[in-house]
Order: sequence, then C-alpha cells, then structure tokens
Amino acid sequence: MTLQDVEAILGKGEQDIVSGKSIDSSGLVDDTSSARADQQTWVWRDGQKSIVVTIVNGKVHSKSKRGM
Repeated sequence: MTLQDVEAILGKGEQDIVSGKSIDSSGLVDDTSSARADQQTWVWRDGQKSIVVTIVNGKVHSKSKRGM
C-alpha cells in the first residue's frame, strides 16, 4: 500500500518531520536525516485521536493509532 492509497482512505495527512543525530554503537555521531532518507512518517489527527503511518521505500511499513 502506498501513501496515495492511504490518503484515498483517510484524506490528506501531515508529514511528521523527524531529524537529529544519534550515536551508534561505536560512539560515532550518526546523522539520522541522511540515514532515514527512504523513510517518511505521516500523521492524521482528530482531537486526541491520531493515526501514524510509516512509509519506507514508497510502501507502508508500519501503522499505529492513539486515543481510539
């Protein structure tokens, strides 16, 4: 399923931009924005309810819901 398929069901989502740095197991700083270039997180909100969908390489990888 693609983002377009999800938006056909849920309507237009809001992209959740995540960036920052992490430290890998060898102690080196890892720029997560470049490491996750193929991953996008999209959110649909309605009050306290939300649906979060993670897209990897153009396809739905995971989904979660809160407040439902």
